[in-house]
Amino acid sequence: MSSSTGRQTICRCCCCHNIIMALINAIISASKGAKMTALTATVAEARNNFSRIAEQVNRSGREVIVFRHSKPWVKISPIGSEETEAEFEDVMDAVIARGLADYEAGNYVVGSEAARAEVERRAGAHG
Repeated sequence: MSSSTGRQTICRCCCCHNIIMALINAIISASKGAKMTALTATVAEARNNFSRIAEQVNRSGREVIVFRHSKPWVKISPIGSEETEAEFEDVMDAVIARGLADYEAGNYVVGSEAARAEVERRAGAHG
């Protein structure tokens, strides 16, 4: 409380703002009977704790909204099992198709030739 005006002082720093906004959203969601599904973090928190946040998202299935300059910026959300399976199948289909095309075109090596070719390819990419 400010003694001269009698008004309450509100902190305007971005961390406090994000926490206040998250609490307001939680109260509104709870009052509407909706379950809370998203957590929040600042860009700095997300950068410094990405592995922990990703693990929590994966384990809990809840989204994390990342705030930048006190505004929602990006969302970290879990991938559903159906999406994961479909994406995996798409990637595998593409890899198999590419492998078959290379084989049919004669673009392949076997055994130690494969290792030697890979070493040369990597050396050429860095040199």
